[in-house]
Amino acid sequence: MRGKFLEFNDAFCRICGYSADELMALDYWSLTPNEYYEQEQQQLQSLMQTGHYGPYEKYYRHKNGNLIPLRLNGVLVKDLDEHDYIWSIIEDISTTKQIEDTLRQAKVAADSANRAKSEFVATVSHELRTPLTSIQGAIELILGGATGDLPEPSNKLLTIASNNCKRLVRMVNEMLNLEKLESGSLVFDMKPVDIVPLITQAIESNQAYAEKFAITLAAFNEHAETLVLADSDQLIQVLTNLLSNAIKFSHPGDRVEVALSTTEQRLRVSVTDYGIGIQDSFKDRIFEKFTQEDASNTRQKGGSGLGLSICKAIIEKMNGSIDYVSEPGKKTTFFFELPLHYLK
Repeated sequence: MRGKFLEFNDAFCRICGYSADELMALDYWSLTPNEYYEQEQQQLQSLMQTGHYGPYEKYYRHKNGNLIPLRLNGVLVKDLDEHDYIWSIIEDISTTKQIEDTLRQAKVAADSANRAKSEFVATVSHELRTPLTSIQGAIELILGGATGDLPEPSNKLLTIASNNCKRLVRMVNEMLNLEKLESGSLVFDMKPVDIVPLITQAIESNQAYAEKFAITLAAFNEHAETLVLADSDQLIQVLTNLLSNAIKFSHPGDRVEVALSTTEQRLRVSVTDYGIGIQDSFKDRIFEKFTQEDASNTRQKGGSGLGLSICKAIIEKMNGSIDYVSEPGKKTTFFFELPLHYLK
């Protein structure tokens, strides 16, 4: 095969920059850079053995000297005299290459930005946690009477300072936990776990918070199978976050319910509150970091907006899934599912 062009369309002329007459005077090898010789021989060998070649990518040299990225594939055909010819489809992928390069560059930039962000969050969080812990400890000592009795106005001001300090410490801890989850540095101790005692523990740890808002906590077990493969400490954090959120967005005197059920070899844990609900327009952002439905400066409910993103990261690390359903103004149910674990 001599590689002479016998027939081509106008699109091929535009790709190469040559006129039809000029291309007829050239051959396949005139357009192919020398460094592709070995690759071309491999494709030719495949053509002779199988009757087709490609698809594969290479470059043609344009009339102006530029290299044009192409994707080629074709078949071996014979005429009535048993002469061999190659019928090829040659596709200009310049735009595709540009898009791929742009996406690759964007990914590199995004990865770099994410690493810088994670390092910044970790550094700032560590730097904040130590002084905040010291400040909180000093305030607690004063409130506990270490410096003598306090006037009522001073006591009130220090109590406010103490509560805000605790809130900041919780936020810093959440940021550190999320950074560890995203970087993969948080090690999960996966073991068979009975989830019922963990739910009891989470309810007990939220009992005082619930009583503050006159909320009743109740648990229901609809199925006997409650064993899952999980990290109990991380699972406690998820349960605690979901319960505290449910309490926070409930009306005084309401009830928050925790229910267990199974579906298709998976255990489902549901936490339901009968509070303000979640608008449908917020659904796509509910598990994003630093996101709250009411993000205004005057919002009535506090929080960092990290709790649900942490829950999602933890549950997915344990091969589970998390989601919610809500009726605005009536109720909201957050639920997660984990694979059931059966003892042999």
